[in-house]
Amino acid sequence: MCGPLVLAMRLGRSPKLLLMAQLGRIVSYMVAGAAVAGASSNLSTIGNIRLDHPAWRWMLGLLIIITGFQLTGWWRGFHHLERWLSPLWQRLSQTLQPILPPRTLFQALLFGLLWGWLPCGLVYGVLLWALAQPSALDGALLMASFGMATLPLLLLATVGGEALLTRVPRQQLSRFSGLLVMIMGLLLIIGS
Repeated sequence: MCGPLVLAMRLGRSPKLLLMAQLGRIVSYMVAGAAVAGASSNLSTIGNIRLDHPAWRWMLGLLIIITGFQLTGWWRGFHHLERWLSPLWQRLSQTLQPILPPRTLFQALLFGLLWGWLPCGLVYGVLLWALAQPSALDGALLMASFGMATLPLLLLATVGGEALLTRVPRQQLSRFSGLLVMIMGLLLIIGS
């Protein structure tokens, strides 16, 4: 998804390296989900804030839908945030350079662990959903589910990515991703 699709193509054709990188990506998503859900559950305990309240879920759902609009290119409101975070993302990308392409299982795992922290609107949308989870474990499981759900597409993009990217314009992929994020937001609202 997003920029990591291009990075994934550089992993070559080794199934072990591909799967190890994907494992690292999913683990980093789980850590992020646990941190976000754990922090929000602690806030609800300390401040008596009910994050399971329907109004909170509606607000999160709307924020996820807005993230989807950003991904599609139909709205550019997060442009300033992206520009502000750009130096951090560039440093993270530079950290990946020495291990590209990964030649060992450890390098592939490290690549995946770092890859999971690169910017991706879909990940942001699901992390917002993780905020509404009742515990760190639930947040980690939600992000693990998301990581597993994106695994087939990322493996396909890794193996046949060049053909995919030459046949499907990037703008269409972004719009498709944005629409998926909007659906996640709607599901969160409907479920409240």
